Amino acid sequence: MKMRRLTHNLLFRAAAGIFFFLFFASFTVSAFLFGTIIYRGFYVSSEEEIVSQSFEDITEANCYRIAKAYAEGADIEQNEKIRAFDFEICDSSGEVIVSTIDEDSEYVTGYSVKKYPIYDIEEFFVSPGNVSGSDTYVGYITVSGYQRSDYGESVNRYYISEHAMHILYSARHIIPLSVIALFAVSASLYIFLLASAGHRKGTDEIVLTPFGRIPFDVYTVLGGIIAVMIIVFFVSASEMIANSLLSLVLAAASVIALSIPALLYSMGTAARIKKGGILRDMLICRMVRGISSVVNKTVAFLASALPAVWKAAMLTLLFFFAEFIIIMMLCSSEAFLMIWIVKSIAVFAVVIRRVYSLNILRCSIEKISDGDLSVKVPSAQMNGELRRIGEAVNGIGDVVKASVESAKKSERFKAELITNVSHDIKTPLTSIISYTDLIRRDIAARGETDGSDDQLSEYSEVLSRQADRLKRLLEDLIEASKASTGNLKAELVPMELGVMLSQLAGEWEDRLRSGGLELILCSPDIQMNIFADVKYICRVFDNLFNNICKYAQPATRVYLTLERTEDFAAVSLKNISKNPLSPNGEDYTERFRRGDASRGTDGNGLGLSIAKSLVELQGGEMRVSTDGDLFKVCLKFKTY
Repeated sequence: MKMRRLTHNLLFRAAAGIFFFLFFASFTVSAFLFGTIIYRGFYVSSEEEIVSQSFEDITEANCYRIAKAYAEGADIEQNEKIRAFDFEICDSSGEVIVSTIDEDSEYVTGYSVKKYPIYDIEEFFVSPGNVSGSDTYVGYITVSGYQRSDYGESVNRYYISEHAMHILYSARHIIPLSVIALFAVSASLYIFLLASAGHRKGTDEIVLTPFGRIPFDVYTVLGGIIAVMIIVFFVSASEMIANSLLSLVLAAASVIALSIPALLYSMGTAARIKKGGILRDMLICRMVRGISSVVNKTVAFLASALPAVWKAAMLTLLFFFAEFIIIMMLCSSEAFLMIWIVKSIAVFAVVIRRVYSLNILRCSIEKISDGDLSVKVPSAQMNGELRRIGEAVNGIGDVVKASVESAKKSERFKAELITNVSHDIKTPLTSIISYTDLIRRDIAARGETDGSDDQLSEYSEVLSRQADRLKRLLEDLIEASKASTGNLKAELVPMELGVMLSQLAGEWEDRLRSGGLELILCSPDIQMNIFADVKYICRVFDNLFNNICKYAQPATRVYLTLERTEDFAAVSLKNISKNPLSPNGEDYTERFRRGDASRGTDGNGLGLSIAKSLVELQGGEMRVSTDGDLFKVCLKFKTY
């Protein structure tokens, strides 16, 4: 938690960045000084030897500078900038051209530049050993330089070098330790800055800087350009003072200058990695995705718009073109080329014929799968395996057509049988009901009270009740038969479903309450208009509520819910069954499927089947589901 407070604190992160720059700059300087110590052999040479070698290097650099200035035509007599140093220039014959040597002066060390080339230069700059342009070689010069013994009386390069070597020699054991310590501190601050990159106070989300919106590859290229510019600048500056101690200083300064953009780039990259999608946001990836999307859409368009024969022809010709290019590169024989052309034409014809046959076969199968069983595959136009496949498809179509016709005929026969038998049974049943009613009236009119008449009255009541039940069964059976065979015609009219459910709930509330059931209506305040047949939809809900009255557990609640789902109005009825429900997913909308397995109630198992048929007749959908003892019926009607 403490580390989280530090990484989210802007002031602490800014301080860490400043200290990182200071410590890294110190580390860079110490590292370059340590490299100088190793290079000049501070651990194997004495201080006098090191200083002497430094003086020789300065004298050498001065000699090259004088030679270069003379080759460029500069005024080398003015030697104020090279104090404690005198020189002598000789031509290729050994004759002295220029000399600043004073016979009264004493000198410590000397150095000569042997055969420094001279060119006749008009507009091209020529450095030693690097000749460019149309210049003419005219000879060489020799520059000899000497260090004065009174170099320590004024501030000059020898003076500065002597004191610098003395300080480095004294600190030669401390500098390696400082390099290690400064590196450890710089690395710790760098790791902390990477860990804090992207964090902001008050939020756990990674927040990118304005530069974070730049694609990562563009961001990397810009960082590389800045780094190259810094390196080029310091390298150019270092070349102007070659072989000088200032080159070391410039090298250290270039590393320090590079540390700032490198730190910012590293923190930006760390924040991008934490946020994720670093590769997805790259400009090159976006371009690839765009090109890929265009190519895919183009290919998909061509694949859907072009017929299969055209697509096969294009792919085959493309393959032949690639094959032709390879043949032309590897073989130039005219006979071989002619054989290849004949072969390609034959293969092209076979491929097009096969694809054409496959396309006909596919179109025919699609029509058959859509229900058009009268379609025949023109197998006579095919050959080989495709012809046999076409004939097999035709055979399957004939078998399916025969099966469908047989199923339709069987269903029609069953429906007609049920209707006819029901009608034939209905006539004597009406007579039975009428005469049963007459018997009951006759018994009531005589008013006799002996035991035999009471028993006869009971028998007539049972006979009347069972006759009424049989009458309802026949009516339901006829209605179910008509609904399943499509003989019923629905007259769809606009209605507001919420209002109709409120009316139905009011009509059934008393009857449900008498059975110990509490009806709860949940309906939104918005209108839900549907097209339905008033008579049939009322019959649907009458069947559903009747089913609840027969099979619901007393002292429970019944939920009637209306809600909107996209373009549909969904009605659900939920109740708790008093009898165990089947856990194996049986369909309760099947005919004669009853919730009471013992069939002890007066139901006939047709209520839900009739309700489902009537809902589908009105363009709706009905589903029945169970969850333990919970019985749920869902109805869906399209709204307008």
